[in-house]
Amino acid sequence: MKLTLSQTAEQLGKTRRQIRYMIQQGSLEAHKDGGRWVVDSEALPLDPPRRAARARRNDRLREAADHALGPRPATRWGLRDLKAIAVGVPLYQRCSDLLGEEATPSQSLRASLDLLAMGAHRYTAADKRESYRAARDLVARAAMALLLTPTEGAEALLEEIERELIPAIAGALRRTERRGRDNGAVV
Repeated sequence: MKLTLSQTAEQLGKTRRQIRYMIQQGSLEAHKDGGRWVVDSEALPLDPPRRAARARRNDRLREAADHALGPRPATRWGLRDLKAIAVGVPLYQRCSDLLGEEATPSQSLRASLDLLAMGAHRYTAADKRESYRAARDLVARAAMALLLTPTEGAEALLEEIERELIPAIAGALRRTERRGRDNGAVV
């Protein structure tokens, strides 16, 4: 991964000025990309504690991605591979069968699925976060509407939303937040 001077300085616990000096002296390998200095993250001279911290951070990121996406597909990634979609679609179908498509919980779940799909196909981490947060808000709205619905079966849907769907969306959201910090907000 290519790092800016600021990201490199943060990784090494130095200032940007010290990083420029290291590049001038040849103790840090860097090159210009579009008029800006960039450093290959693999070329950083990290001490053992920082190297271990980086490995732990990468492991957490991998774990969050695996949790949010579920098992990795053998070929290309698709919407069905996003855990929140895999959990949300059957919940929406059960909700619309139980209450009808026009009911508030059904409409909110449907709109949240649309936002999850849009977020999954957006390019920047900030755009993905925006969609995932809006989806989470709509799912919370559906949960509240189910809580207020005296229909038999609404309680079971509410439990599944709170136990499965909201954490799945939170996992996707955490993944975009970490990625946005790690690589300059492009995912």
